[in-house]
Amino acid sequence: MLSFKKLDTSQGVTRSMHIAIRKNNRWKELSLGIIINIILISGLTLLSLAKNATVPKSLWPTALLVGLLYMVGHLAIRLFAPLADPTLFPLGGFLTTVGFICISRLDPEQAQAQALWILVALTAFCATLGVIQKTITLENYRYLSLIGAVTALLLPLTPGIGREIYGSRLWINIGGFTIQPGELAKILLIIFLASYLSDRKELLSAANKKLRLKDVAPLVFALSLSIIIMVLEKDLGSSLLFYSLFLCLIYVASKRISFVIIGLAAFGIAAYVSYKIFGHVEVRVTTWLDPWADPQGDGYQLIQSWFAFANGGVSGTGLGLGTPNLIPKVSTDFIFAAIAEELGLAGSIAVLIALLLICTVAFRIALNASKDFSKLLATGCGAILAIQSFIIIGGILRIIPLTGLTIPFVSYGGSSLLANFIILAILLRISDEETRLKLMYLSAARR
Repeated sequence: MLSFKKLDTSQGVTRSMHIAIRKNNRWKELSLGIIINIILISGLTLLSLAKNATVPKSLWPTALLVGLLYMVGHLAIRLFAPLADPTLFPLGGFLTTVGFICISRLDPEQAQAQALWILVALTAFCATLGVIQKTITLENYRYLSLIGAVTALLLPLTPGIGREIYGSRLWINIGGFTIQPGELAKILLIIFLASYLSDRKELLSAANKKLRLKDVAPLVFALSLSIIIMVLEKDLGSSLLFYSLFLCLIYVASKRISFVIIGLAAFGIAAYVSYKIFGHVEVRVTTWLDPWADPQGDGYQLIQSWFAFANGGVSGTGLGLGTPNLIPKVSTDFIFAAIAEELGLAGSIAVLIALLLICTVAFRIALNASKDFSKLLATGCGAILAIQSFIIIGGILRIIPLTGLTIPFVSYGGSSLLANFIILAILLRISDEETRLKLMYLSAARR
């Protein structure tokens, strides 16, 4: 088989297309990065003027630092994935910028911590692009990924390092830092599911073949153990996230709607049992059905978020001019309500569109992928972002019962931000690989 390097030097047309795509994509990416920095400077300026009627001296160093961080990420893409999609990284940067501005308005101390996590997340982003040169590398570590995912989920249950916050035991405390290992576990679980399902694709899609227990045992084990651990940690949001991811990937791999129907039926039974057994699940469902039954207690958070939506209107109250701090845990679970109040319907729709575009690009990368593993991996990355966004925003809007998840890239939370940027790096790697393969096939066809 001809290597891409050999084709690149032997085919003038292909080489020209390679250079053209690389320059075009990266210039688009850089231009969008400049716009993001303008949004950051404008947002912090308006926020400062609303509070003190002055522009702080720390504004420009902050903007410069964020601009440099974005440039580092941009250069990493130029170096390691020059043919990758030009919109993914700017979209992630835009959402992170909006989130950082809102967190700065809600809690300056949390904003400082979030700035540090942005640095860590971008470092991990660059490292992922540099280390993972081919996605086949991830496919070879199928069961190691499963072991890593299970270990990460078990860590919060470990005495001594596990920490319970707001009734959920999801965090570990190491060296004064609080980390949520479940965020990294979801990436490892995606890798395992994509690898395992790509090998069993033909078996699962064959309607005339009966599935044996040994064929699906690892899948059942991984899913069951993950959900059991999440139940023990009282994190039903992550359980729903993992289960939905599993159904999505197995449907893409098998193209059999029967798996989805069986999965939804099993989920319905499990949800009913959980409602009857676990008190906190019953409270969540009761609050969802009628939050006004306890407006000063369990329904307070949800009701205050509705007031924030109503107060914001179309254009919002303006940065620093609303009262989003009345909402408990507003910088994490309910940051979307804060955005809706101070940036209005326009700002909240902009966030939704950016999230939708990231998921759309991820699914487009999956559709264009030539390898089953890459297709399932990209699908899993896009699905995890889409499902997580729907679960938390749907909970705030009372479409579904509220669960404690974060909005990707936007909410305060270092572990979530770290995981999301690693997901972006994986998607960019797949996009770069597929573009290279297309150019290789084009060069071979011209011969």
